[in-house]
Amino acid sequence: MSNGDAQQAAPFTTDALILQVLQQLQQTQLVKNELLRNQQQSHEQQRVFIQQQENTLRNIQVQVPANPESILDSLASNVKEFRYDTENSITFSSWFSRYEELFANDAARLDDQAKVRLLMRKLGIAEHERYCSFILPKTSKNFTFAETVAKLKGLFGATESLISKRYRCLQTAKSSTEDFVTYTCRINKTCVEFELGNLSEEQFKVLIFVCGLTSEADAEIRTRLLARIEEKNDVTLE
Repeated sequence: MSNGDAQQAAPFTTDALILQVLQQLQQTQLVKNELLRNQQQSHEQQRVFIQQQENTLRNIQVQVPANPESILDSLASNVKEFRYDTENSITFSSWFSRYEELFANDAARLDDQAKVRLLMRKLGIAEHERYCSFILPKTSKNFTFAETVAKLKGLFGATESLISKRYRCLQTAKSSTEDFVTYTCRINKTCVEFELGNLSEEQFKVLIFVCGLTSEADAEIRTRLLARIEEKNDVTLE
C-alpha cells in the first residue's frame, strides 16, 4: 500500500471506531434505562403489596371487634378495690386519681356502661351497698360514667370541714419520729388543702386569733369560735 492509500484509510478507520464507541455508549444507556424502569416497577409493586396488606389488617380489625368483657376483666385485675377510710384520707377522689389515666386511656375501647360496670366491680362490699342504697330506686345502669364518678366523689368524700383543715394546718409540727421527707409531704398536702387563695384577710385574722387560744382554760371558747366560723364566713375580730 502506498503512502496515499494509508492516509485515505486512516480517517475511515477513526470514524468507524468513534461510531462503534457511540453505539456502545447508547446501548449501555439503554440498559441502564431498562434497569431503572425495572427498579421503579419493583418499588411500585412493593408499595402496592404493602398497601394491600395494611388494608387487609384494617379490615380484619374492623370485622373482629375486641371483646369488651375480656378487656374489662384485664383492667379490673390492675385496679385495687376502693375502701372508704376518712381517718387515713382515703376518699373516692384520692382513689380515682390513681386510676384516672387507666380509665381515660386503657379503657378507651370500652363503652360508657362498661366503664360504669368496672367502677362497680372495684367498690368494696360496704361501699357498693351504700352507693346502691343512695341511688335507689334507680340502678347504676341509669347513670353515665361521668355522673357515676361525680356521685361517688360526693358520697365518699372528705368529712372534715375547710375550717378544720385550716386550723389543723396552722397546728402542724414535726414529730420526733418523723423524717424530713414525710414531714415535707405532710406540709405540702395540708397547705394545698388550706386553700389560701380563697381566704380573705379578715378570715385569716380570725383563724390566727383562734389558733392562739392554746391554753386549757380557753379550750371551750376555742371550740365555740371554730363552730361559729364554720357557720358564718363573715366573722371578724370585732
